[in-house]
Amino acid sequence: MAIPIVRSDLKELLMIPASETGYDTAIDNHITRALPVIEYQIRDSSLADVSAGLQATLTLGALEVLAGQFWNQMNREEGASEVKIFSLQSDPEGDFREAKALEEKGWARLAPYLKNADALPVIVPVEEEADGSLVFSARAMEVW
Repeated sequence: MAIPIVRSDLKELLMIPASETGYDTAIDNHITRALPVIEYQIRDSSLADVSAGLQATLTLGALEVLAGQFWNQMNREEGASEVKIFSLQSDPEGDFREAKALEEKGWARLAPYLKNADALPVIVPVEEEADGSLVFSARAMEVW
């Protein structure tokens, strides 16, 4: 069973107004390119399972991965730090962190259903301190 993600799903998660059509082609292209790659990494038995709960989990996980990747792509667009269409964050570096966190959240949600689940690294919600050390933090848990 294919994971049913369409443009409106991604726009809703990223809070892009439905009336904002400037990103529609880019969103459609990203879904077309990236969704089959995500589906390929999921166990066939999980994709074929018709359990509504499992399918909802796979769909949400894949959507979070796609949205995080797309958000990161938009952050690299010229002028992205001056014009915010769907980000509530005012710090450009924060936008990159939030986008990456959203993608990681999706991969974490999909992790138990991936073909190589046993080989996956454990993703721990940490933040980097000014001195370069990593700390487990409440802020990272919120994003997690």
